[in-house]
Amino acid sequence: MNIWLYGLPGAGKTTLSNELCKVLPEMKQLDGDSIRKLFNDNLSYSKADRFTQTKRTVALCNQLNDVGVDCIISVITPYKEFRSYIREHLEDTKLVFVDCSPEICEQRDPKGMYRKARNG
Repeated sequence: MNIWLYGLPGAGKTTLSNELCKVLPEMKQLDGDSIRKLFNDNLSYSKADRFTQTKRTVALCNQLNDVGVDCIISVITPYKEFRSYIREHLEDTKLVFVDCSPEICEQRDPKGMYRKARNG
């Protein structure tokens, strides 16, 4: 089984993933930032490159599932077609939208992304 947490930057996906791993320690935690550093540092944040990251993350999860490891994944996953791809290519996966208002996400802004966007 996989749990794929998605939502806006700063919504709390990683925080929720950390807490889930405390009660489900047998599951492997995969975070979008860590995956990008390990496997996708050559990718931009364009829609095409984000889709490439999604496909690579699905492939990694499938490999882990094949050896009996379930995953908790926390990735922004902003496009509906990306989530459709996940449903089609990653069995036994629950997609969970971490609902948080843009205003709260901007207040948290752990990486300064909202500030950068406002500044052009």
